[in-house]
This record gives sequence, C-alpha cells and structure tokens, in this order.
Amino acid sequence: MRRRLLLFTVATTSAVIIAFLVPLLAMVRETSHLRADEAAGNVGTALAPIVASEPNLKTLALSLQRINADSDCRTTVFMPDGGVLGAAAALDAPVRLAQTSNRTYAISVAGGRAVLVPVLIPGRGTAVIRTFVPDRNLNRGMTEAMVALGALSLALLALALGLSAVLARALSRPLEETARTAVSILAGRLDARASLTGPPEVARIAGSLNLIADRISVMLQAEREAVADLSHRLRTPLTALRLNAENLRDPAEAERLTADADALERMVTHLIKQARRPSARPADISCDLGAVVQERTAFWSVLAEDQLRTISVWTPLREVKVSVPAEDLAAAVDALIGNVFAHTEPGVSMTVTVEDGASGPTLLVEDGGPGIADPRVLERGASSATSSGLGLDVVRTTARQAGGEMVLSNLEPTGLRVLVRFGPPRAELNPHRPSRLRRRPLRHRAGRAPGKGAARS
Repeated sequence: MRRRLLLFTVATTSAVIIAFLVPLLAMVRETSHLRADEAAGNVGTALAPIVASEPNLKTLALSLQRINADSDCRTTVFMPDGGVLGAAAALDAPVRLAQTSNRTYAISVAGGRAVLVPVLIPGRGTAVIRTFVPDRNLNRGMTEAMVALGALSLALLALALGLSAVLARALSRPLEETARTAVSILAGRLDARASLTGPPEVARIAGSLNLIADRISVMLQAEREAVADLSHRLRTPLTALRLNAENLRDPAEAERLTADADALERMVTHLIKQARRPSARPADISCDLGAVVQERTAFWSVLAEDQLRTISVWTPLREVKVSVPAEDLAAAVDALIGNVFAHTEPGVSMTVTVEDGASGPTLLVEDGGPGIADPRVLERGASSATSSGLGLDVVRTTARQAGGEMVLSNLEPTGLRVLVRFGPPRAELNPHRPSRLRRRPLRHRAGRAPGKGAARS
C-alpha cells in the first residue's frame, strides 16, 4: 500500500506540475519576445526624428554604425529613393508593406524577428527603419527561467513525496501491526491484541480483530472445559471395570485387564490435562518417533498374538526427532494400528517402518487388508463403518503440527499404505546421517488369508 500511495502521489503531482509548467514556459517565451520587440521598436523610435529631419546621409550612416556596434541587433534604414543605410538587408515585401501602410510591424524572419518602423519624410516619401533581433536575443533568459522552474518543480515533487511517505507510514503501520496480530492469533497466541491506533477505519478493524480473538478464547476455553468434564465422567466406569477385573478368578487374566484399565485411566488423565493446558504450544516440544513406535507396537502385540497377526517393526538405531508431543504422536500411532485391528480380519499382518530421510522423518504403516474403497473416509467424522470417523483425522492433524502431511494409497492386489511425513528435521536436534533400520518382529506366525473388512475411518 505504501508503494502504491507513493506512485499515486508521483503521478498526480507530475500531472499538476506539467499542467502549470507548459503554459508558464510559453508565457515566459512570449514575454521574452515582447521585450525584444519593444527594445527593437525603441531603437526605431529613437532614430525616427533623425531620419525625418533629412540629415546628412554620412552622419546618419555613422549613427547607424555606432548603434549596430553597441548592440546585437542590426538596424537598417530604407530611404524613399531606394537607398539603404546601416546593416545590409534586402528590400523585401514586409518593408514595402510598411512603406505603403505607414504602420509599425513585428514579423518573424529567418534567424529571428524584424521590427519595421515607417518614418514620413516631408516631400520625399516614407522611409522604413528595420531592426533585426536574432534568436539568441529573443530567448535571452529562457534557460535561466527553465532551470528555475525545473528546480521549483523538483522541490514541489520532493515535498509531495515526503508528505505522502509520512501519510503512507501513518496508514500502513497500524495495518501492519494488525496483520502481525492476526498472524500471532493464527499461530495460537490468543492473548495477542492489536493496538487501536491510526485512522478510525484501521482502528475499527483492529478492534474487530480483538473482539474475534476474545470470542475465540472464550469458546475454546468452554470447549476445553466440556472435554475435561466428559473425560472426567469416564473415571466412574473405569473404576467399576478395574474392580471387576480384580475379582476375576484367573490371576493372569485379572492382571492383564487391570493393566488395560490402568492404561485407559492414564489416557483419560492425559485428555483432561490436554483439555486444560494453554492453547499455545511451545515450539521446542519434540519426541523420538522410533521410541514411540516401539512402545505402541509393544502395547498392541498382546492383541496381535491373540488374533494370530504379525507386526513387523523397522526403526533406525538412532533417535528420530519430530516436533510433536509424545502423547499426540502415540495417539496417532494407536489410531493407525487400531484401524488395522478394527477393519481387517484376524490374521492380517502389518508392517510399521520409521525412516529419517533428507526431507524429514516418515512413518509408514502397511497391511494386507482390503484397502479403502470409499474416498469419503478421508473427511473428518466420515466413515462407512461403525467407527467415529476421527482416527485418520487425528493422524492428519498430528502430521500437520510438525509441518507434514498424510498420504493414503491402496496396494496391489490388496492392502493399504499410510505414509505420514513430519516435515524437515531440525538441524540442531536431528542432523541427517545415513539411517540404519533395525527390524523387530513382534510375532512371527503365519497369518491367514485376509478377508473382507470395513473401510478405514
């Protein structure tokens, strides 16, 4: 906007200056010509009495010689009998016209202008005094006038640009501050507020942005409290589930169900903390992708063993840092693995691979299920099965938090491939080195041929 205001000021000021400068220069030129004509006419008027008194021609010739020597102009006297005194000049039509009409003329000729003054000599006729003014005398002072007018025009243009720059800065600075506030709010800093300065229109925009930020903060806080309350309500059935598990006669089964109930309670506690934490997330939060994958696949290994599934896990020998909290990353891994258990038949195997490439860490989950037949499952809350339809959206949101993306594709002849990219790694946390993968098969057991299952959610 600042540049456009400056360009607009230059254009309008230049147009105004040109509109006044052109006629002003024409007027200066015309004034210079009139002044030269007047000076030449004065010479003729001064010589007229001498010519009219019919002096000695030699005396008149000497007077003309002295006048021509002292001036850049050239004066000539055409006598009634055809004689010519003074500067050499031709007896042309304008001279004859002045003799016959007895009127003073100023005409343009080659190289300048000529002023013709007729003088009546009693008893002899009309003589004509011709004074020639060269172009350099006609335009004398024009260069100085043009320089002065040009300097004045540049000064006016500079003044207009200075005032326009001050005005543009006064307009753009509040807008830029408001834009920075909007970017801060977009980044999650909901406490950022725009300053109510500048023109009234800009101040109203800043005030509206502040009201939007206040409304977002109130709505977000209410939503977080609602999520926390709903999560807290799960503690009662969890307590009942733990008591029932402890009363089982099989100690191993009781221990396993109690461990599952404890894990579920920890997840509920984590949800409550997540719901009540500040919306702005520190930029330096990160975790080890390989460690999280190892932990979550170990958790699912017991269920995989019960369903005769094989989970093959490939992770680098070193840390693979991603800019995502460990809890969020664990929820995304659980969503991917849980989808395989929920939407494929028992016995279908899967492979979980973690790589650390030059473009950033990646998580790859492949299974031998039926794949995705309905593309609508990529939308949040959409599912062709009985699930909530939020699993894949959790994965997609986690990838975007780290500056990445999620890509789904069907395998041939059957199967699903989910690739999660987590964006480029940070140089100070995860310098790129050649990655060596280690394979940890959680259960080696021949799986049965995959049957038809529901679409992912």
